[in-house]
Amino acid sequence: MLKKLVIIPGAILAALFIFSGCTTEETEILPPENLQYTVTSDGSGLSLTWDAVADADGYRVYVDDDLIYDGTSTSYTVANVGKEIGVSAYKGDLESDRVTIDVAPVTSSLTIYERSSTGQSAMGWNSDGVAVSYSLLDTANFANFHLYLDDFTPGQVVPAEIHFVAPSYNSQGVSFNDIETGFKLALTTSLDSISIADPVGSGYVSPYTQDPLVVNAVYHIWVDTQPYSELNTGDHFAKVKVIAIGADGSVQLQCVYQKVSMLRWLPTP
Repeated sequence: MLKKLVIIPGAILAALFIFSGCTTEETEILPPENLQYTVTSDGSGLSLTWDAVADADGYRVYVDDDLIYDGTSTSYTVANVGKEIGVSAYKGDLESDRVTIDVAPVTSSLTIYERSSTGQSAMGWNSDGVAVSYSLLDTANFANFHLYLDDFTPGQVVPAEIHFVAPSYNSQGVSFNDIETGFKLALTTSLDSISIADPVGSGYVSPYTQDPLVVNAVYHIWVDTQPYSELNTGDHFAKVKVIAIGADGSVQLQCVYQKVSMLRWLPTP
């Protein structure tokens, strides 16, 4: 007995496929695009925005892998101090890759000298966040000075009287530049215990430290650019520990510097 071959049109097959409950599952969701940030007016956080992702149920914000936000908004202000901010989108059980912002401070060490000594007396942080030493005679780099050392005893080195000094001040002549770096002695000898620099208006002094430097002292540093005495986009923050002071006027420093302007976050990397 001959059997007939029945050909079912494609449209009918598709309908049967859907009717039977067999559907194609989504396997990924795209991450948010155009992640932007601005530093909050007091330097304590980051205000984030990002573009919406089609079909996303919501978004998650992470600080150093810790989930701090899960919701539907495409903006969020992060107050949790960290080194990396991440934002992802999700739909059901699917979560996208994170887009991230690197806000990790930079650690560096260097030795500078009291101005009457033979070594380099000034220092500044470069665009990579690394502390660099300079000679006070290096006119080509005056603009890069953020602080220098002076015992205010010309022609002599008095290790017990060395101060940090802002480059906007020069007791022996014309100022080196117009940066009014502010200094505040921390109430700790542990550099790691400071995760955020103290806010503007909390007791920073300039143009030099109130008391001479001592070993193990830790300072909040505010690199204050014009307009002075208020937080603006040219300003940066650091924390600095005095490791050693030598009889030759040398001062060994450990520095942690935040490259993001205005941001006061300083967790030790």
